[in-house]
This record gives sequence, structure tokens and C-alpha cells, in this order.
Amino acid sequence: MENREANLETNSETHAAFERVITSSIDGIFACDDSFKITVWNPGMEFITGVTREDAVDRQLLEVFPRLRETGDYDSLQEALAGETTIAKESTYALGDGDQLVYFEIHFSPLRDESGEKVGGVAFFRNITERKLAEQALQDLSIRDPLTNLYNRRYFNKRIEEEISRGSRQGSRFALLLCDLDNFKKVNDTRSHQFGDEILTAAGKGIQDATRDVDFVFRWGGDEFVVILLVDDRQGIIDAGKRIRERIVKLGREKQFPLDLSIGVASFPEHGKDSNQLIRIADRALYIAKKRGDKIHIGEEEYELDDGVIKVVFQPIVDTLSGQVIGHEALSRSSTGDLGIQDLFRKYHSIGKLLELKEICFRKQIETAAAQGLERVFINVDFRLLEHIGRRRKPAEMEVVLEISEKEALIDIEHHLAVTQEWRADGFKFAFDDFGVGFISLPFLADLEPEYIKLDRLTILQAVASDEFREFLNHVVLGLRQYARQGIVAEGIETEEELAVAKQIGIHLVQGYLFGEPGPLKLNKSGSTWLSMGAQ
Repeated sequence: MENREANLETNSETHAAFERVITSSIDGIFACDDSFKITVWNPGMEFITGVTREDAVDRQLLEVFPRLRETGDYDSLQEALAGETTIAKESTYALGDGDQLVYFEIHFSPLRDESGEKVGGVAFFRNITERKLAEQALQDLSIRDPLTNLYNRRYFNKRIEEEISRGSRQGSRFALLLCDLDNFKKVNDTRSHQFGDEILTAAGKGIQDATRDVDFVFRWGGDEFVVILLVDDRQGIIDAGKRIRERIVKLGREKQFPLDLSIGVASFPEHGKDSNQLIRIADRALYIAKKRGDKIHIGEEEYELDDGVIKVVFQPIVDTLSGQVIGHEALSRSSTGDLGIQDLFRKYHSIGKLLELKEICFRKQIETAAAQGLERVFINVDFRLLEHIGRRRKPAEMEVVLEISEKEALIDIEHHLAVTQEWRADGFKFAFDDFGVGFISLPFLADLEPEYIKLDRLTILQAVASDEFREFLNHVVLGLRQYARQGIVAEGIETEEELAVAKQIGIHLVQGYLFGEPGPLKLNKSGSTWLSMGAQ
């Protein structure tokens, strides 16, 4: 009896001592049952979290710390309780309304009763916010430029490798912009080094303000800055470069000192798949931007954009009933012959000058056709180009047919029809190109009422391969005749079999390699007939 009373007295003293430890600890200590309902909440937890014991005990842990599920910490606690293991980890929780994050370190272990049965868990909770903020401050000192507070070159070396790795995994793209303040030496020479530092600091802020939060801006050294621009839209790169320059020019006006910026751009993976390649290309592009004065240059090629960039070739359109060439489609080719037309378009698209190139193609095609004395010429256009050009006078003695692709027929139909009416008022005619790719443009076709409809080559090939489709196409062509005022053209005819099918479905205007490859014109007059060099 005496031993039993002595044991009870010892247990009572032990429990009291344990309570004193919990109560006096500056660290947070809490316990919960096996369903994570809080059973113990010491003053240290009240101090660290601002949550009183009355508001914590008998509530679920997630009610007090809802962020635990978002961070994945709740899953870790469940695993520790189920696996009867201790975990130690660092994480964060939101204080008050969630605007302030507190960093904490938690040690969590399963808790057993006197019989050894698991009844829940106990956690030791320590606020490590000050330590974390100090670590971040030290890290910032190592990755920040002390003058501009932008990221420095050291951090660039780390960040660029991470972006290359991410881009390689995900197939994503980004651009590297190397920016250099023009004539910055004059700032220090004519004003002061202190004024120069003010300019550099303000320029860095201006560049950062002109980019998005997801982009990265670095002080490269001297008067140079680097931007990692997380975009894959080529026009987006040009737009970002323009915004950056506008900020610098505005800064110059505010400081009453003429300022501008030149930018060299390298794109991943187009211009390089490692950091050395990208930096080299961006540096070369910056040199070209400064030398040519175009301020923003992409890649290491020097892009000339004038009439000499392209040459014009023609492909005949033949009436198989009369054997006469009734017109030619004008096509553009690289004047040097080293690039296909799509590659040439991509090249100028990369520097934001595709529209200017298309305008040169349009103008030169009309001028060349007129100089050759053609009576009818077909020219590929798109609505953006037509709106960019505005109004243009048509050569009086030549019929100009503007080919609009079926792919554009589903976008902004009413506006596009208004554009065609303006050009028709100036004497231009229209052909509906690539018809049959989807047979989804019939409403636009009915309103446009083009002079010509050009059937896509794949449609003819499908008719060659399938008797059933050929019969269907024959009915379609019969219906289309009332919309095509001057005729229906079968494109891409390359074999006698394809020609026979075109004739079978009632199409006698044809175009393709069977009648001539695109090439320069030569006069082979029989009346007013003109043939390309490849015409048969």
C-alpha cells in the first residue's frame, strides 16, 4: 500500500514537473490526439502564433493552421503518426490575415499512454523567421548589384542555366536581351560620376518596370543590363524591347540628358542551347543594333529589307479547253536562293518586320507583272496586309486578283468583307484560295462572291483516291459555280491522272507543275499568251 501511494506521489510530481516545463518553454509545444484534435497548447504556442489556448484546444489542427495542407506539411504529419516516426522540417504559416508569413521549425513525434498505446502526437514548434530573413539578406547581398539592387551577373549564371534546363524539359522558349545605354560615357564626362550612378539606378528601375514580374533583370556590368524574357511570342519580344527603350528615352527627358538604349536579342533554342551560345549571339546582335542604328536586333544576321531581298516568279493558270494561259500567279522567292519563302518569312518575322516584307512582295509582284505586260495576275494576300497597305492604285491595263486563304474566313467576317469592298472599289478582284481544306467557310464565301475559287491540292488528291469523294466534290463544284463569277481553279496539278479528275468534275482552269513550275517569264506569243520558263 505504501509503495502504491509512493508511486502515485512520484507520478504526480513528474506530471507537475512536465507541466512546468511545457508552461515555461519559450518554444511552442502542442499535442493532439490521433485525429489531430489539439489537446495541449502551451504559452509558447500562444506567443508564436497569436492563437490563445482557449481558441486552440479541442479544435482540429487544420482549423488553426489551414496552410498546412497547402504546403504538404499535414501529409507529413499524418505519415509520421501512421508510421510511428519522428519528423523534423521547416515550413511557413500565415500570420493574422495571411499577409505575413512566419517561418517555423517543427519536430513531431507519436505520443503513447502509460500502457504503450499510441494516443496522438506531440510537436515542438520554433519560430525561425529572424534566422530565415537574415539568411535571405545574406543571399541577397551575394546575388544583388549594390548600386541598382538588380540581380547581378553571378545570379545570372545560375538563373540562365535553370531556364535552359526548364526550356529543354518543357519545350518552352525564352529570350535573352542584352541592353546597352547609348553614349553613356558622355554622362560621366560632361556631368559627374554621381549623376552617372543616378542614371544607372533609374535605368535599371525603368527596365524592370517595363518587364513583367516573371521576367528577370540583371546588371551585367558598366552601362549594360540583361533581361531574361519568358515569352515565346516573337512579336512579344519586339514589344518588350520597345517598352524598355521608351522608359529610357523618358528617363532622359526627365533628367534633361539625351538617353537611348540598344538591344541585342538571342532566342532559346533558336539561337543557342547553352548560355555561351546565347550570350555570344546577343552580343553580336547588340553590335549590329548599334552599327545599323535600328536599336533592337534579333540574332547575328544583318537584315537588309529592300526590293533586293526578293525576286518575283510566276506560275501559269491554264484553260484546258482552249489551251490558253489565262493568267499567272505571282510568287516571291529569296533573291539569293538560299532560303525558301517560308524560311524567309520566318527570318523577318523574328525581327518584327514580316509585314514590311509582305508589302515589298505585294508591290514588287504588281510592278513586275505590269512591266511584263501581263493581262491578269493572281497575288496572295492576307487581311492584315490589306489593312496595312491601305489603298493602292491598280495598273489600268491589268486585272489584279487578290487571293484570300480560306483559313481567314472564320475571323471577324463583317470587318473583312468591308475591307474587300474597299479594294473592289479600286478595281481589284478576289479569289478564294485553298478552298476545301475544311469546307467550313461557306457563309463567308457566299457574302464575298469572289471572281475565282481555287481548290486546294489535297482536295484534288482525295478525289483521285476516292470515287465516293469525287462524286461528292462534283456536286460541290456544281454548287460553287454560282459564287465564282469567272471560274474555279484546281491548284497543284502535277500528273495526268490529277488533270483527268479535275476535268471529270468539271474544272478546266488548272495550275500546277504539270503546266509549269514557278519561274521568270518569257514571251511565247500566240495572240496574248504568256508562258513561264517551265511551261509545257
